[in-house]
Amino acid sequence: MELATAKREVQTGGDLGFKVDYTIEMENLAHVMWVLRTGLYTRKALAVIREYSSNAWDIHQETGVGDTPIKVFVPTWTKPTFSVRDYGTGLGREDIPIFASFGASTKRGAVADCTDCDTLRVDAVHPERVFCPVCEEANARAKKAVGALGIGSKAGFCIGDTFSITSWHEGTKSIYRSAIGEDNKGTMTLMHEEPCGDETGIEIKVPVPQGMIYEFEREARSLFRYMRPQPEINVALSTLPEGLPGGYITREGPGTWTGVMGCVPYRIDLDQLQEQLREEGLYEPLNKLGGAVYLPIGEVEFAANREELQYTKVTRDAIVFRFKTLVQDYTDDAIRSLTSGEGTGWDRRSKAVFMSSGLGFKLPRKYDFWTSHAVPLWRKESGQTAPKTFSLFNHDNASCTNIPISTDTVLLLKDPTDPRKTQGWQLQRKDILVDPRDGETLEAVQAELEAMLPLANLDGVPIHNLKQVRSWYAPSISTYGGRTHNAKHKQRTFEMTGTSSYGTLSENWTKADPPQDEHVYFIINAFKFKGSTNFYEVVARDKTLAKAMGLLFPTLYGYKTTLKKPVVPNDVDKGTPYYTWRKEFFKVAWSNKRQQDYRDLQWSRLFRSMPYKFSDHYRKENNFLRQLPTIIEKLEAALGRKHVVTRYFARQPEALKVVRKWKQGYQSNLDTLSSMFPGRKRNPAECALDRLLKAYPMLSLKVEDDNDMHIFMTHFDLLLGYIAETDRAQL
Repeated sequence: MELATAKREVQTGGDLGFKVDYTIEMENLAHVMWVLRTGLYTRKALAVIREYSSNAWDIHQETGVGDTPIKVFVPTWTKPTFSVRDYGTGLGREDIPIFASFGASTKRGAVADCTDCDTLRVDAVHPERVFCPVCEEANARAKKAVGALGIGSKAGFCIGDTFSITSWHEGTKSIYRSAIGEDNKGTMTLMHEEPCGDETGIEIKVPVPQGMIYEFEREARSLFRYMRPQPEINVALSTLPEGLPGGYITREGPGTWTGVMGCVPYRIDLDQLQEQLREEGLYEPLNKLGGAVYLPIGEVEFAANREELQYTKVTRDAIVFRFKTLVQDYTDDAIRSLTSGEGTGWDRRSKAVFMSSGLGFKLPRKYDFWTSHAVPLWRKESGQTAPKTFSLFNHDNASCTNIPISTDTVLLLKDPTDPRKTQGWQLQRKDILVDPRDGETLEAVQAELEAMLPLANLDGVPIHNLKQVRSWYAPSISTYGGRTHNAKHKQRTFEMTGTSSYGTLSENWTKADPPQDEHVYFIINAFKFKGSTNFYEVVARDKTLAKAMGLLFPTLYGYKTTLKKPVVPNDVDKGTPYYTWRKEFFKVAWSNKRQQDYRDLQWSRLFRSMPYKFSDHYRKENNFLRQLPTIIEKLEAALGRKHVVTRYFARQPEALKVVRKWKQGYQSNLDTLSSMFPGRKRNPAECALDRLLKAYPMLSLKVEDDNDMHIFMTHFDLLLGYIAETDRAQL
């Protein structure tokens, strides 16, 4: 990647002729390596995965095999090693010094101050565009590569002291061991060589601590879904929504946007772009939607650890431009489809509804016909008759005629030979069940349905076989003894599909086979965890939190335990108990910034945490908060801004100003995170109050009918005199 550089003109005055260049001495190398190993990356598993896989992706682009997927192995409990294999040119011995050197890279483009380039630039009209063949090749290579910092190849050291590099290059297979020695410096040692024929490429293997295995799997699933082509890998990867060349837009994850540069995704913080997006009329629509924009390599700037974007003017301008382009492309695509009749009726309806309701852009009135959120399959007023071979049912098992226009809508064909009742199918909210009438064949149902869909401009709506995509369980039935039996009672393993703690708890679970891969689970009895239903609410909050934080939440499983057939954690193969997994999973979200945000949140709630409980005196609390700016102004005039009492009261409105800028839901997410990582038991506002009352005990005394700091409104002069006397006594 070509890194942005700036030309600087330095003007100095009073130069006395003494100057020293900044350097790194060899004796300090161990310390520098320690800083890079331990202080650079906050998400260490992601760093290892991203750096080595992006290096592999880069070499495939450079050598013309970009359509060939790299090979990745995500660590498991039985094989705790992460590996990445590419099929590029491999490393020769002459390449090893660059690989082992911090800051060295072959992907930055032309060399500065190249004498060959200077020679060619003499008398050139545009000398800045003239390069020698070597630098020209370097520039071409840089434009295809997502790396350039010269740090990523050493990422394995951030989780351990050793990793291996196997290279297939020019007929020789070489195995190197990278290790941190007793002197805390790294070395790269050749351990083995043998002939390898025509095979080429590099494989990196990094040992992974057992405690990081699930983190590696989670980060791998999140990262590699954006890589094109997706790697050959030992975990299942989700696919991205269909979109346009510039990106995609979805209704899922409102306000959650990703910028994909090459093969590396970066979270986009819309608040950093708020001013420019508001000018373009995009801030509100983008906060209601989610998706990704595809960024040309080198177009934006990022932090050294590549975990976040740097919101410089270059980055902000580039992302806003890409957002504008993506929205315009979606608009043009929708109007083109509606005017030209291209595509199916379902495609045109979906695009029109998405533009008008999703993006909030009103289409011309002549397209109102296409913007309906639900469309009847037949209209009696138009002389159409109801279907003869089937009936329609929605997810509530109620008869219906309308087809909802949504990306989640699916028509599900029930097999006429399937004896199971419609009530037992686990339908999703936008599912429409097509139930054949008695005596009708599947072929007859399909023929009539396919004939009716184009008449309603619904041709192209997704249609699937019901039993292939949805699960079924027997509805509860009563026996002669009055007892209720359920087919799930004999099942031992379940997949969690709901989080309701009310009604029939079994409806939150579907039958499942025991998972074969790493997974997260509860041990349940009567669909409760340790006799309680509270865990359903915990999971619901955690799912919301994970979605807001851009984390991929896993499928949860339940293992049934009974007195006759008890199940304990040691009986579960390749599984992690939910509450053990939970804290490790969300650790990455409890960053220093969010901890500071939570401290601001606690200060903003200052008067809720006081021991005299303003909540019992709601009117007094409101009056006090309205008078607080006046009280602070008086305290500043009498005691000064730096006085401990003034600072205490001023901290609340300062924090409240910060909190009011947050997105809806962020406060509750911080509360959920803080409950997992409580740290000190009391919040900083309470601790500050303790210190204040210790220094000025009479602030907590009852004055007439006031037993709280409401006395700052009613007895202000009395309190000022007390504070002043106390201050003088402490001098």
